[in-house]
Amino acid sequence: MLLTWTDDLAIGIDEIDGHHKYLVSVVNALDEASRRGEGKAVLGSILAQLADYIGFHFTREEHHMRVIGYPALEEHHEQHDALMQQLSVLVHDYETGKTTVTQDTLVFLKDWLMNHLLGHDRRIGAFLKARTEQAPP
Repeated sequence: MLLTWTDDLAIGIDEIDGHHKYLVSVVNALDEASRRGEGKAVLGSILAQLADYIGFHFTREEHHMRVIGYPALEEHHEQHDALMQQLSVLVHDYETGKTTVTQDTLVFLKDWLMNHLLGHDRRIGAFLKARTEQAPP
């Protein structure tokens, strides 16, 4: 298993935490299929599923950030856009045979996801928690 979900990755928004758990499972599925030497159709399907779900997740996460008035929304959105562009190129290159799902690809996805969760997304949770604690009873 490439990634392990632990509760310290949670940001405190149930929907978003559920998305993050699912993303961890899809990256793990891609890793497992790659290790088993699954065919291009299987790997391509999982990679496309990952890219589609990440797009959906980013839209929902940014919605939550708008609702809570998260001040770093624009910066966070730019990070999301950068990953979506990288994933788009990766999926295209995979579908056209320019690249395969390599260990470098998997490490990139793992590192990006973990760094994003532990860094940027954790700040959303901290902001929400601080706002909740400051709210009058």
